[in-house]
Amino acid sequence: MTEQIRRVLVRSLDDITLEHVPAPVPGEGELLVRTTVVGVCGEWGRGLRAG
Repeated sequence: MTEQIRRVLVRSLDDITLEHVPAPVPGEGELLVRTTVVGVCGEWGRGLRAG
């Protein structure tokens, strides 16, 4: 079974989806980094609203 990761897809402030997708496989000379914590500031929402 392929390893799965969680991905958050933000299309708009009203359309935020958590998905389970296959983990990416790094290619030659690439590195795969595991993210453990993510933060979002207030400007993020204003930027989405503004387009």
